[in-house]
Amino acid sequence: MPSLFGRGFRKVGRGFQRLGNLIDPPAPPPAPTPQQLDRQARLDKWYAIDGDQTLRLASLDLTPDSLVFDLGGYDASFTAEVFARFACPVWLFEPCRSFFDPIQKRLHRNPRLRLFPFGLAGSTRTERVAINAAGTSMFRPGEQTEPIELVRAADFFDREAVAEVHMMKVNIEGGEYELLDHLIETGLIRRVRDVQVQFHDDVLPDADRRMRAIQEGLAKTHTLLWQHEWIWECWRRT
Repeated sequence: MPSLFGRGFRKVGRGFQRLGNLIDPPAPPPAPTPQQLDRQARLDKWYAIDGDQTLRLASLDLTPDSLVFDLGGYDASFTAEVFARFACPVWLFEPCRSFFDPIQKRLHRNPRLRLFPFGLAGSTRTERVAINAAGTSMFRPGEQTEPIELVRAADFFDREAVAEVHMMKVNIEGGEYELLDHLIETGLIRRVRDVQVQFHDDVLPDADRRMRAIQEGLAKTHTLLWQHEWIWECWRRT
């Protein structure tokens, strides 16, 4: 049981804090930017239709023999959902060890799942990311950072003899621009039937221009099935 002295000191402390706030009130939080307001409006529309269920999962056309790439595995929730529905092989890529290690501990016994502790990109190299839960990114600042490994996608496809990816989910917090440019330029995009991608508008100054260029490139080999811009969109090979 707390002592009377302890309760008394806490009351005095709260009183001084209130007095200090009256004399020198704390600065109000910064007003959201137009970009932030626009993004929240887009998210509200997505959540209103339960887009993860009604679009992302409902549009999956898979069989137990389909190969799925989960790029940006994070907590493996997408991998788990796909496997639960279709029992198909899923290859999960998560370069952040702080996320990958728990995934490996949970899923390594499943022979239909392959877990890779690196990301796919346009070149093989080491980078650093700022850790921020699902927003972990090479392109955002942060106090806690971690090294990650990236592998050139063309080299990976050759090494693993990947002939067909039935569905590729891409949510890699800014890395989608480099990766999709690479897949389009090398022609590897033709080996991917469906692409579900989340473009991020807060990671690069020319994100809008790069997204439009990628969409033009995708349109040469794929058809847009559905789109909630800057949230999720899905392309299917024609």
